[in-house]
This record gives sequence, C-alpha cells and structure tokens, in this order.
Amino acid sequence: DELLFKAKEAGIDICFMSKGDSIEIKEEADGITCLYPGTADTASDRNDMCLVLKLTDGDFSGIFGGDISAEVEKKLVAEYGKELSVDFYKANHHGSKYSGSKEWIEALSPRWAAVSCAAKNRYGHPADEAIKRLIDAKCRIFYTMQSGQIKYKESAIYENNRQ
Repeated sequence: DELLFKAKEAGIDICFMSKGDSIEIKEEADGITCLYPGTADTASDRNDMCLVLKLTDGDFSGIFGGDISAEVEKKLVAEYGKELSVDFYKANHHGSKYSGSKEWIEALSPRWAAVSCAAKNRYGHPADEAIKRLIDAKCRIFYTMQSGQIKYKESAIYENNRQ
C-alpha cells in the first residue's frame, strides 16, 4: 500500500499484470509479455508468485523470472517449450541453487545471463550449482557483484559500459 501511495504521489502509473497480459513497446511484435502467474495460479511459497516476463525488442529477447523456483520453471517449460528460447536470462532468485534448473536453462538457451546479487550476502548467492548450469550451457555470465549495472543497448549486453 505504501509503494502504491508513493507511486501515485509521484505521478507514476502502476501496471498490474498476469499471464497473457502484454505491454507494447514499439511495434506489435515488440514488448513485454507476462508468462506467469495467471489468475488461477497459487503457491505456498510467495517467491513462486513472482511475475515471469519475456521482453522482445527487435531481434533481442530476454526472460526475467524474479525468485521463482525450479518447480515453476518446470511448469513453464512444459507449457511454453521452445517459445522460452531467449538471448538473455536474468538468473532467477539471484542464482539460488533452487532455481535455474538444467531443463529451464536448456529451454531458454541464452547467450547471456546476469546474476544480480551482492558480493557478501547471507544466502551465499550465487550458488555454485546454478553457475555450473549456466557454464555448461556455454552462456556468458555477468555478475552485478562484480560490475554493478548491466545494460542492454542495440542488441548487446554491457557491463561497466563495455561489451
């Protein structure tokens, strides 16, 4: 409620999304599509109710899955299959060992992955197991704990303003 109040106070529009909703960016094919959760989805762990968004911008695509677990990843792989294939993957749950399953990474087949976490955190993110799965997929990995901001511009990923 406080976040909504502050956004309204600042004149910021809030967009609530669920499965099937999309935001058009430039053209009909470019935008952000919500893949999960749908209105009927439930989970005992609130992390498994994070939005899973797919961004498409020209020839570039990316998946952003918040803190979802391997259980939700499995459900999405079964539902979407090859439609999940993307260039970029923002590692789920900061590279937790409980997400970024082998089947998920294989379905995404990303060229790049970003792991967002602090160098010292109480959870030990990223987990060695999660990073190994990305390495096995021959994915170039960027870490916010090493480079801070990671940017996408003109079909390329940059860290510290270098490609």
